[in-house]
Amino acid sequence: MSPYDRTHAPSHGYPADPPDSPACPHQQCVIRETEEESGLNIEITGLLGIYTDPEHIIESADGEIRQEFNITFYGRVVGGRITVSNESTEVGF
Repeated sequence: MSPYDRTHAPSHGYPADPPDSPACPHQQCVIRETEEESGLNIEITGLLGIYTDPEHIIESADGEIRQEFNITFYGRVVGGRITVSNESTEVGF
């Protein structure tokens, strides 16, 4: 069985799709959010890296402790029209 067998939920001992897989929910989120915030349709062309700062810890009032991280992808525009949305005040690149 593949460690990325999607017939099992990731919470049951199977890892989530790797970030460089098109099935990765992070990639789908990047595509959706880019379109929502800029009007541009993109495709992911690669994974730049996964970054975190071990010194940056967030503790919520209920005691939950988190460490933020950033997954950064390469992408290219495949359609759409650059435009400001209700989630952005300025767009450009």
